[in-house]
Amino acid sequence: MSFVDYRKNPRITQFDYLTLKKLSELLRINIERALKNKTDLRVLDLGCGNKPYRAYFDGKYSLYIGIDPSPRDSVEIIAVGEWLPLRDETFDVCIMTQVLEHVESPYLVIKEVHRTLRRNGILILSIPGIWPVNKENGDYWRWTDQGLKRLLGNFSRVKISECGGPALTMIQLLLTYVPKTRASLIITVILNFVGYVIDKARTVNARLPRLILNYIGVATK
Repeated sequence: MSFVDYRKNPRITQFDYLTLKKLSELLRINIERALKNKTDLRVLDLGCGNKPYRAYFDGKYSLYIGIDPSPRDSVEIIAVGEWLPLRDETFDVCIMTQVLEHVESPYLVIKEVHRTLRRNGILILSIPGIWPVNKENGDYWRWTDQGLKRLLGNFSRVKISECGGPALTMIQLLLTYVPKTRASLIITVILNFVGYVIDKARTVNARLPRLILNYIGVATK
């Protein structure tokens, strides 16, 4: 299974199926909605990794550039988000998924993105609300919807979507503690199925504390 499929089309046997499935679905919806009837776009994929969501832009771009601090075949420019080697007002769209928690200065990254976007340019990003700390890759931040709005305060229009409600979030966190063994595979599948179904039950989620797994922001310059 490729890294792109792991993130974009996760299997129900994965421990992180719930977060990746929900993230992939809502990113696709938000990209389609924000870029409806748009073509010939210049797209920046910041912190691109292996560009798992590039296919969601098919038919809409004339240029797709990936920037990442780690060199790999999918990266066109090696750089960090705080210092982008790009001219002002170069891109129409920037996508940045699960990146800002790993940078030392999120506000500086957003400032750089704003600088490189053209007028009416669109930033589409996802960030974690709740997730276990990843010490190996540098893990510095978590957000709320209010925090994300403040982070994107230099944009003219901002829309925040919750990506995984309280019930899904609690089940996903539980899954991170299920041992990675063949015997536990059936437990993982059952919990993933229950979490995905119960996330759609608004009455259940409305009674629970506001625990949100991820947020998706769409901001217009």
